Amino acid sequence: MGKDIFSIKVVGSTDIISNEPLNNVAVRISIVNSGTGQLLSKSKKTRKTFSQYENSKVIPPCQTRGINCNKYLTLSAIWDETFLYNEPISTILSPNVIIFFELIDCVPQKNDRGFHPVAWGFLKPSYQNKNLSVVDKTSVLQLYKYPSKFRTTIL
Repeated sequence: MGKDIFSIKVVGSTDIISNEPLNNVAVRISIVNSGTGQLLSKSKKTRKTFSQYENSKVIPPCQTRGINCNKYLTLSAIWDETFLYNEPISTILSPNVIIFFELIDCVPQKNDRGFHPVAWGFLKPSYQNKNLSVVDKTSVLQLYKYPSKFRTTIL
């Protein structure tokens, strides 16, 4: 188990319904400690998870490229992107971890935050009894729409 590489592959979504035009839809993935609600701490503070320039004590969120749903006249998006995490698999697959997915539109809207949250979903990779729920499996997430007046901040 120590030599395994943890990866997440984002394939796509079914129809996305939004009140705003979706010009640059992406998926942001965050590894979260379910007890604190904060991003998961790295196993070693100096470990680089994604980039050699990383200078963080937590596993930073990663994001797919943007898809212009309006340009392609579709309500669904296909990414087919894989993210490899340079962290021991035992750190990410512990019972207190949740993998949080956010569907966001990365074009400034009426607000000036730089992105518009569209929907979210989560995955619990391990149960309290240590049984793994997602290893070597394809998972389909239930997406939940954000409330219309939802305010969010980038971590």
